[in-house]
Amino acid sequence: MPQYPSALHTLHISMCPTLTELPESIGELAALETLCLLGCGLTALPDSIGQLTALRRLALEDCMALTALPDSIGQLTALQTLTIDGCTALTALPDSICELAALTELTIDACWGLTALPDGIHQLAALKSLSVGGKGLTVLPDSIGQLAALETLGFYGLQRRIALPNSIRFGQLAALEEFFVRGCGGLDALPYSIGQLTALKTLDIMNCRRLTELPDSICQLTALETLIVCGCQGLTALPDSIGQLAALRNLVVRKCEALTALPESIGQLAALRKLEVRNCDALTALPASIGQLPALQHINIAGTRCTSFSVHGCLVVCQ
Repeated sequence: MPQYPSALHTLHISMCPTLTELPESIGELAALETLCLLGCGLTALPDSIGQLTALRRLALEDCMALTALPDSIGQLTALQTLTIDGCTALTALPDSICELAALTELTIDACWGLTALPDGIHQLAALKSLSVGGKGLTVLPDSIGQLAALETLGFYGLQRRIALPNSIRFGQLAALEEFFVRGCGGLDALPYSIGQLTALKTLDIMNCRRLTELPDSICQLTALETLIVCGCQGLTALPDSIGQLAALRNLVVRKCEALTALPESIGQLAALRKLEVRNCDALTALPASIGQLPALQHINIAGTRCTSFSVHGCLVVCQ
């Protein structure tokens, strides 16, 4: 049985595909704060992992034979960061993961066999960052909307037909400042309740090919400073209400090939400094109201069919 230094703080095991198990004695590492297992052949973790009461960071990446996590993981009272990425054989997460009272950052990505998250995820009261991705996920728990301390929320690579239901009570995410939705080919709409994210500063929507529109409630995002919409091939227009985003400084729209026009209300964006509309082949003109933007410093319309417009006092990039 391997003997570990009792004062060990960090244990990093990488690219050991023949390593199929860890010894139970790993639970004796009372001082261990970081455990990273990358590219190993592990099929399971020992129950004794729950005895690592000083552990602050646990990373499981590309452990493709890992089929389950032990219930004892819920005993990691000091754990702040948990990353589970590329564990393709993992089919479920233990409910005990929702007992991690100190957890502030949770990342779950590219676990193709995972179809759902635990319903009790709302119990993670200290959670500030949640990133969820994986083409196998078919449902997201409504209780995500109860994570009151959440500051960053990201959904990535959700390829199956999936919705972010209005029952995800965005209104309770009072601390949320960043919301990312990227590579979600199965997503065809954003919930109307997204307008209740009153602290949101960044909304980033990328490569959601089924998304055809943004909800009018977006106008309620009074703190929004950056709006990015890229690679949404089905998007035909931006909502007229976009002009009500008084704090918006950066508007970026790229590779939205069905977008034919920008709303006239864009001229009401008094704080807008950067406007980038690139590789939107169907866009032939910009609204005249753009000339009314007092803070505008930079326009990039490369890859569009726009040929003439009048904007004073800012840099214009057409190619």
